[in-house]
Amino acid sequence: MLSDPHRQHLVVAFRHLDETLSEVLRQLGAQPGRPLFTRLRDDVDPAARVRVANAIDGVREDMRAFMARYDLQTTMPALGATHVARSRLDLAMVCASELGPGHLRGYGALTEADADELEVLATTLRDDIGALINLLPEQRS
Repeated sequence: MLSDPHRQHLVVAFRHLDETLSEVLRQLGAQPGRPLFTRLRDDVDPAARVRVANAIDGVREDMRAFMARYDLQTTMPALGATHVARSRLDLAMVCASELGPGHLRGYGALTEADADELEVLATTLRDDIGALINLLPEQRS
């Protein structure tokens, strides 16, 4: 049975992976989907959400008008979304690798069954993330 430090470490690692995957989706312009973990409690009523969105649009319009008046140009992004997504997925691959039993021994001894299950988990996550990387188009320079 996993000890409390093992459990805590795994939950923190899973939260990090979940946030990384949501970030990859946002960078690709996709909806983040249903994250495994939520950081915030949704305590904003729909009417307030609309008011805030409208106010943000107003702030952006003020900046847009100022930029147009003074001929301030936005520059093209230096990085492609594919490059950033691949980089984040590479980091997720490292995180998945660190879920293997060799990396968790510092949190206490593992039973052979737990070590085997953690190795399967790490391998499965690496395979899943590798498949995600392969879904991305090749990077253009």
